Amino acid sequence: MQFALLTIDGSDVAASQVELLQPSERGLLKGQLVCRTCRGPAHFRRRSTNGNAACFAAKHVSGCPEAVLSDSPWPEPGDEEVARWEANENVIALAIDGAEDATEPDDSTARVRTPGQGGHRYARTGPAFGSTIQRGATNLLRQLVNWPTFKTSSVNMRLPSGELVPVHTFFSRVRDASREEHVGHLRGFWGLVHTLDDWNGRGLWINSPPAYNLDALRLFLPSSIHPAIIEKFGLASIDELRGRYVLLIDAARVSGGNRFMADVYQVEKFATILKPENDPND
Repeated sequence: MQFALLTIDGSDVAASQVELLQPSERGLLKGQLVCRTCRGPAHFRRRSTNGNAACFAAKHVSGCPEAVLSDSPWPEPGDEEVARWEANENVIALAIDGAEDATEPDDSTARVRTPGQGGHRYARTGPAFGSTIQRGATNLLRQLVNWPTFKTSSVNMRLPSGELVPVHTFFSRVRDASREEHVGHLRGFWGLVHTLDDWNGRGLWINSPPAYNLDALRLFLPSSIHPAIIEKFGLASIDELRGRYVLLIDAARVSGGNRFMADVYQVEKFATILKPENDPND
């Protein structure tokens, strides 16, 4: 939606107006925006890196015409789920210790009363307000690749340290990573594998940039983790990573040679999936 109702004074507000506000000013609008038609809770979404304009997402009441407009900013698979997580203030717990994906607690999914024979029935509509959703690296990579708005989402990630970091801050395309933002911070770096360069049998560099470019992020997979990757993802060999998407979760660092890099020694901190036939990230 390009417009929402501001409950503070009952006025209409445009996404383009909110986009011009400082982050602290936008924060004051939290919980004060609703759909103009159904009054479902709404929130602001900033302009995405792929060119989509700033907009409002809302948790619409069933049947609200705003939810099915042809110019809706939520037309892609997964976007409705992202909007629901944001509206419900769900938190994604980063599972990099071998834990399975889950919603905690198991029975915390929201339920809506709907008419039925003999009274009412309850329909599950997803995680309840404020609940935690546990996600491992593979599902997170699928969402980054296939859900257009997930990568720019304001949903918070809970790191193993307990720190809360928004999705749009935690994840970075490899090509967009920078020393200033990422050195020393646990983050998720993802992208498409074009080249694999062997380093004296010790491991593989993914998409290794020119030697003179010290500020471009280098991803390194040590040989010790190759067997686990091959087994977990059903690869014939580690060379099959070419042409696939990968996600590496690590605190980036600066090497002894002053190179900006990230490496991983636990298979739980690595994921790979096939490139979709109609890749939305091309």
